[in-house]
Amino acid sequence: MLSYYNDGPSDVTICLVSDTIAAGLTNVTASPCGFIYSPWLGSYDAGHVVAGGSGTIIIRGTLDENYIGVYTNTATVSSDVYDPDESNNTSTITIDVLRPSVSITKEGTLAMDVVAPNDRLDAGDKIHYTFTVTNTGNATLTNVAVTEYNSSVTIDNGGVIGTLAIGATVILTGTYTLAQADIDAGTFTNTASVTGNYNNKDYTDEDVDVQTLEQIPELLVTKLSLRVVMLP
Repeated sequence: MLSYYNDGPSDVTICLVSDTIAAGLTNVTASPCGFIYSPWLGSYDAGHVVAGGSGTIIIRGTLDENYIGVYTNTATVSSDVYDPDESNNTSTITIDVLRPSVSITKEGTLAMDVVAPNDRLDAGDKIHYTFTVTNTGNATLTNVAVTEYNSSVTIDNGGVIGTLAIGATVILTGTYTLAQADIDAGTFTNTASVTGNYNNKDYTDEDVDVQTLEQIPELLVTKLSLRVVMLP
């Protein structure tokens, strides 16, 4: 919103309000009354403004969804009357554009040495997981936590991380104990998600890990010898 004011002492017949829109804002429209909007062409002539008079122009647009950081906008006003003090004819605002986001990467590693023999998978062997959580946005997140879709997977601290600063990364670990049904299925697919909160809104991400469980069929045959003794 642009507001202009004629400090006087003279009326002006030309009051030119200019605002060059910086890159990142599209579909820019403006309205001097707040009801009817038309494409913003970079300036608006408010015409005759009496001494002590004022006015408002509302400019709106759509910020690029990929824009991140600080958005700066500068507006100026000029007239056909000499102004002995032009220091207040320009106004600049800066807006912090926050794009909160969080990511999770889940990786599993098979541990075949829990239950003997150690060269194959057996019920009771484990999958060890790492959960790498990163604040990929430009806002600090709170109430960050990792959730496992499979309740049999245990995670450090129950998956609770808490506050995660901008750019920070936390690595949690987890464990799952294989059942014979998992090995019989040949694969074990598992999904984890992470949620963080900023300004009472949740931001989430998830990742899937798929483990191939090699099956090694083995048939054990025990041969017994039978000895017959004939008695006279």
